[in-house]
This record gives sequence, C-alpha cells and structure tokens, in this order.
Amino acid sequence: MVLLVFYTDWCRFSQSVLVVFEQLASIISKQYPDPGIVVLGKINCNDEKRLVNTKENFIIGYYPTIKVASYGKVLKRDYRGRRTMENFVKLIEKCLEDPNFDLRDTHSWQ
Repeated sequence: MVLLVFYTDWCRFSQSVLVVFEQLASIISKQYPDPGIVVLGKINCNDEKRLVNTKENFIIGYYPTIKVASYGKVLKRDYRGRRTMENFVKLIEKCLEDPNFDLRDTHSWQ
C-alpha cells in the first residue's frame, strides 16, 4: 500500500499535512516493520514537475493532494477525508484489509 502526498512549499495546507505525514511515518514503521507493506511518499510539485499534470503521470488539481495505491494500482479517487493521524492509520488498515476499498467511505470518518 502506497500513500503519496503531492504538495508545494507555498501552500499552508500542504505544510500542515506534511507534519502529520512525518508523525505517521514513525507510527507506521513500528506498526508495519516489514519493508514494502506500507510506503509513504511526498512529492514536491514545484521540484518534480515531470511527475505531475501530464497524461502519463499524476493529475494534481489542488494542494495537498493525497493519492493511494493499493495492491499495485493507483486508486482513481484521491483521499478527501480528514487529514488526521487517526484517519490516515484507519485508511491504511482499510486498504490493507480490502483491495477494493472505496475512498468515498472516508468522507464519513470523524
């Protein structure tokens, strides 16, 4: 399972989610110590322009954008739920349980 955050340096919402992602990395590395089970990545859209907004790559319309790949496939929907530690942990657990997990279900998480 891969969780990617696409961000920019100038976006304050991006900076907030990056803090949560750093904390999440610490928790996830303890919860899933085997390499490759859960991968967290962050992509600075200013520095990595070749990765975003081309037909061959990721289409990013807002910052931060959170994409999920589960069992080798990038899910069509972006994660739009609350960007809290608890919700990210729950998202990871759900995606590992069910490869067909629907990200629309995350909207109701409190």
